Amino acid sequence: MLTRKIKTIVKWSAITFISCCYFIALFFAKRNFSDFTETESRRVSSSMTIGEYHNAVSIAQVNSGVIDEVGFFGFFICIALILFIFKKNDTIQTKRNGSMFFLRWGGIIFILSCYLIGVFISLQPMSVFMENETLQLSNPVSAQVYSYSLQQIKEASDRIFYGYVYGFLVCMPLITILFKKVRTT
Repeated sequence: MLTRKIKTIVKWSAITFISCCYFIALFFAKRNFSDFTETESRRVSSSMTIGEYHNAVSIAQVNSGVIDEVGFFGFFICIALILFIFKKNDTIQTKRNGSMFFLRWGGIIFILSCYLIGVFISLQPMSVFMENETLQLSNPVSAQVYSYSLQQIKEASDRIFYGYVYGFLVCMPLITILFKKVRTT
């Protein structure tokens, strides 16, 4: 039989492992995108047609979207796994004190809402770039304009990446503290 101390160590080790997996996946997604932008910026040395330009920018945006997918879905997968680790006889305890149940889950939903607002704010530069690209240019497009567009996408992706990192670092401890401290008994 495991002692309380060993159970606590196992729980927090699992939470640390899950969090590290999230950051590693996010790091590899960002690194993959950074490698793509560096390769792509060296590839183009002359002007290109507007069709080639829009195709290349679209590919860059799709590669940038991998960071979004890893950050967004990874965060909610981590939440589910971490709350599953903490969950212990919660349904039985809920029947005893329903107001604490709503306080706990209402707080978690509030934190998640703040996280989503933060992610939405960090996505704005990419949205502005995409909107401006629809009004862009005529034939031919110079290599400097393409490099500048890649740089804008990279900066917007960096902002998105840091939004996910800081959002996780702020929200995940708040959710675990709330889930651990607000008891339904």
